Formats: sequence, C-alpha cells, structure tokens
Amino acid sequence: MFYSTPGSHVDASSVQSGTELRHTPDIPKGFIRTLSARAIMSNEISTLNSSAEFLYCMGDPDVTSEETHREFGRCCPWIRYHMGRACAVAGYATLYKELSLLPDISTAEKARDNTQNPGSRETSNRIVS
Repeated sequence: MFYSTPGSHVDASSVQSGTELRHTPDIPKGFIRTLSARAIMSNEISTLNSSAEFLYCMGDPDVTSEETHREFGRCCPWIRYHMGRACAVAGYATLYKELSLLPDISTAEKARDNTQNPGSRETSNRIVS
C-alpha cells in the first residue's frame, strides 16, 4: 500500500527510492526518513533534499557501498560517528581510518560482532589497541 492523498497518483517505477512519495502533501517526517533510508541503502544520495530527511542509522537491512558512505560523509559531515558504526559492520576499514574518529564503544562492539569480515576485524583491532 502506498501513502497518497485523494486524487494523487504514484508511479510504481519510482517507488524503490520513493521519489514521488517524498512530494506527497502532508507526508509524515518519519515516513520521509524511511524513504531516505531505503534510498541510501540503494546507493542513491541525490534524492535527499534537507536535513529533515536524514536518518540517524545506516546499513540495515542492506549494506550500502563504500563509495556511497564516502559521498554521504562529504555531504553530511555531522554523521561521521554513525558512518563509523556502519563502516564497522560493513568492513570498510579504509573509510573508517579516513574518518579519523576517536574510539567509540558502540563502534567497537559493532566491529567485534562482525569479525568474520576482515575489514571489521581490522577496525575492531584499531579501536581496542
């Protein structure tokens, strides 16, 4: 089921990133953030228009590409620690190093929980040493 107002039409081809849904009048902000999460996980950052559309968590249920994380970090530097956690889960050790973050316990736990991934193991070792 799609969120729409009477008389509006939603093109099914734009549903994955929610492009048309974003412009539906009176759409709840929480729903826009959900659409933003789906867009980011689909490696589509260009659909984000304002800070009200940004979310606080990344990488669930899909893992976004390392390049998408890097691009997102350039346009939204205030989410660096959230990106660090996402890098720990995804195993993006190089990007984690580029972020130059102070050690963070929640990031260390995410990395530790994913040590089967070599990049996550490297991030975990970097944080705890």
